[in-house]
Amino acid sequence: DDVELYKQILTNLKEVGDYFDHGNVDQKGLNALSRQDYTIAAGDATMWQKYVNSLRLRIALHLSTSGDCVAEAHAAIAEILNNPGKYPLIDNNKENMGVTPDTQKDDFNFGKSLSQALRSSGMAACSQAVLDAMNVPANGLPNDQTDPRLEVMYDCNPEGEYIAYDVMMTDAEISNLIDQKHQEYVQKGMPDANYFCEIDSIAAAGWKEYQGNENIFGLWLSAAEVSLSKAEAYLMGYGVAADVNKAKTHFVEGVKLSTEYYWDMKETSSLYKPGNDSYRGFRPLVRPTDDEITAYAENIWKPTQEAVCTQLWLNFGFLNKLEAWNVT
Repeated sequence: DDVELYKQILTNLKEVGDYFDHGNVDQKGLNALSRQDYTIAAGDATMWQKYVNSLRLRIALHLSTSGDCVAEAHAAIAEILNNPGKYPLIDNNKENMGVTPDTQKDDFNFGKSLSQALRSSGMAACSQAVLDAMNVPANGLPNDQTDPRLEVMYDCNPEGEYIAYDVMMTDAEISNLIDQKHQEYVQKGMPDANYFCEIDSIAAAGWKEYQGNENIFGLWLSAAEVSLSKAEAYLMGYGVAADVNKAKTHFVEGVKLSTEYYWDMKETSSLYKPGNDSYRGFRPLVRPTDDEITAYAENIWKPTQEAVCTQLWLNFGFLNKLEAWNVT
């Protein structure tokens, strides 16, 4: 019974959250945890506590719109958001939860796995829907209204354009265009450049198969998701009184945290070299200021569920496609 299953999940996560809040994890337990903990937390009880509460919020939000678990979901959201001291949540990127990368074996070698998957198929391509959501103009050239995450999430072409595959073109037309552009790039000394934009080669896709970002970790749940989830809860009145001002505050913070996360992923990549922004795009890289990021987030804010969920979708991006699908 899926209804009873989800109710049990919410109940169990509450029990774990209460267990941490009551300080029931003693030093002996922490020592045992740290020896076996393969996550970013590395035995840190506070990080686990925040992850458990944040996971409960995520699941409650999934159940909050319709179905037989709405009452339980709203009760969970209310309990969490109205008691931040008892149920603390992930609130900065240093607390993002996931699995620590391990390049010595393939089990947790996420950079290698991503580069293998993305470079051996067409899965690295960026869609027009993503470019539209990131406010890229029709000519493909970013302007001051474009999402500040764009240049660390996707590679442009040597002209600085972000061009998605045109679904109205035939396969033959696309192949001919790619061949034409490739010849141009070869003549310019850039044989590996791409015409159509793809997932960033330094941050995630790697410069070729099995040659990816060794520092990328397996992300489970992020501070940006939590902030945007709070924004949706306050906007829609899920378990708490609807409050547009609180929703906007958490929305702006979520966009800022997401931007910080993706820029950090790029600039801490094992493939990153200052002055060489992309193995395929050939462009300079200039990190936006906090004021610029805040201004962008303020500019795109709208008191609609679509606006909030669009940012959740972009934040999940290519790293968590299952949750991105759940948002849509």
